[in-house]
Amino acid sequence: MNVLGIDLGTNKAAIIIITGEKEAPAYSSHLFEADKKATTEKRMASILEEIFNMVERIKPELIVCEYPFNIKGNARILVEMFGVVHYYCLTHGYPFMEVPQTTIKKYATGSGKAEKSDMRMQLYKEFGLDYPEDQTDAFWIGHMGMTYLYGSAKKHRQESIDRMKGKKK
Repeated sequence: MNVLGIDLGTNKAAIIIITGEKEAPAYSSHLFEADKKATTEKRMASILEEIFNMVERIKPELIVCEYPFNIKGNARILVEMFGVVHYYCLTHGYPFMEVPQTTIKKYATGSGKAEKSDMRMQLYKEFGLDYPEDQTDAFWIGHMGMTYLYGSAKKHRQESIDRMKGKKK
């Protein structure tokens, strides 16, 4: 298994890489931060370059990215970055899955209204991992990809994926 989860931001991007076997996966968390003093375009380019370098190094069998909707402020920038990542995956032959924010919350905690702190607590309870918020989001995004490929014994998680697969038909 080789799954990459991406949580995009205008100043940074969190990435989780899940490798190994389904029964004993290994998790690797990365945070790419752009120079906050740089122009928007340079920050975007810097973050996207780091993501694409990571993709080419690990050659994931699935890339999962949060779809940037229902967000305020820098929504246009995030939508552009999301589009570039999606296009890159399409043109380079990498399977790509987009995930809405509420689906990530429901997948992680069982509630689409969960707070980031709830998702972080669930990560710690289940996996003993203590990541900052962005990396926690990336973890659950990547974990959804693992479930998409291999299934889950947890009912609410499998149901989240089944609903997403139903939309793709």
